[in-house]
Amino acid sequence: MFQAILETAQKNIDTIRCILKTNQQLREIIYSQTEDDDILIKNLRESAPHDSEWQVFDHCASVMRLYAIYEQFVEDLIRGWLEIIPKLYPKYAELPNEIRIRHQWGVGKILIDLKKHRYKNLSLDAVISGLFNGVTEQGVYELLPDAFLIHEQNLRENILEKLLKESGVDDTREWLKTSRHIKRFFKENPTRAEAELNKLIDFRNDAAHRGTIDNVLGLEALLELCDFMEALSESLTELVTCQVIQRKKIIKQATKIGQITEWFPKPKAAVLKSEIDQIKLSIETEVFLTDDKAYCQTVKIKSIHIKNTPCDEIQTTKEMEIGLTFGVDVRKNLNVYIVV
Repeated sequence: MFQAILETAQKNIDTIRCILKTNQQLREIIYSQTEDDDILIKNLRESAPHDSEWQVFDHCASVMRLYAIYEQFVEDLIRGWLEIIPKLYPKYAELPNEIRIRHQWGVGKILIDLKKHRYKNLSLDAVISGLFNGVTEQGVYELLPDAFLIHEQNLRENILEKLLKESGVDDTREWLKTSRHIKRFFKENPTRAEAELNKLIDFRNDAAHRGTIDNVLGLEALLELCDFMEALSESLTELVTCQVIQRKKIIKQATKIGQITEWFPKPKAAVLKSEIDQIKLSIETEVFLTDDKAYCQTVKIKSIHIKNTPCDEIQTTKEMEIGLTFGVDVRKNLNVYIVV
């Protein structure tokens, strides 16, 4: 649902990891001089910056790039969510109040600032048509993402929570406190997430606005920031996915198939006990696993077994026990939903 947005962020974060490790290896090669160094190594040594200055550059480049990836990810995630909302709330009047209020305020703000450079790609029609169609019900309405993405502050947790809430995504802070991705990073102490995000933002601001950097993070600390940002991105993706599934349940677009009653970690196999008749499941069917609290994973079925016999597809019946693999780790007691 939002997997492409997450994968883009993950790829960009992994690029930072690769550059940091490569630079570290280059420094080790360049600054460990030996008599039999070839001409290439000697030339590199002559043109290389001082070791400490190089590390300052890695620090500044990494924290600034990480924050940019994070901010872009959040904005893309909100854009993706807003694109789905008209399918979840077919009539503009059905939208939760906070969404309509923010949309109308944002459209008004953009109309005032429409001639500014930041809105150079927006036409007057693009700004007002979605609101006009929604209020008059004369056409299919759209929510202009730029109306929800107006912010002048860094995306610390309180600003992140505010942006998401005004876009209709609730409970960000509580979700992050219980997210398994955040727990895994902090070794079961997820309350440190806000402090870790603040640390990244403070480092980023210093790198962007100060000529002298006193506190320079080493390789391991920078890699940890990469890991945190990936955990945060995974958690936020699941939060927004869960909100979609919850709404789809209300409007009868998502059906609960059943619950995972057994999980076998070594073969990564689950037993699903069906609660409903006549749902077709097949290889590569996309399902959603959730506990409705802080877990909402999108997976595809990789194999199906009925009484140890493999099959490509089945029609469910009540109380049927179905062996499934998803190619990823899950756990017992998760509810399994399919979008219909």
